[in-house]
Amino acid sequence: MKTLIDHLAFRVSNIDATGDILKQLGYVEVRRTDHHGGALELENPAQPGIILELTTIGKKKNSDEMEVPGFDHCCFSLTEEDLKTLVADGFPTAGKPKLNTQSGRMCESFKDTDGTKWQFVLKD
Repeated sequence: MKTLIDHLAFRVSNIDATGDILKQLGYVEVRRTDHHGGALELENPAQPGIILELTTIGKKKNSDEMEVPGFDHCCFSLTEEDLKTLVADGFPTAGKPKLNTQSGRMCESFKDTDGTKWQFVLKD
């Protein structure tokens, strides 16, 4: 089984300002989506395949408390068969990806014992 990093997501107060910094470091804009109040995806052509996703800071789910800037999650890509193997081996995920209407991809998120969010996306 092989998983690859698909993207790393960060919450920021201004996706354009942070995006400009990353562009100065050689990243190029891949796309923008409306999810999480607005998101910007960037990729470095010298290191293709790993996306840095910037999302705007918003309210925490089911709370009036605001999120803080910083790391949001890491997403790994893998095949459906590899996901089934992980679940069968007791990996702490339900193994039931859902369609993300923003990206058109099948994704699943879960949290580890520290509360860190991790995500899988199924390879095409």
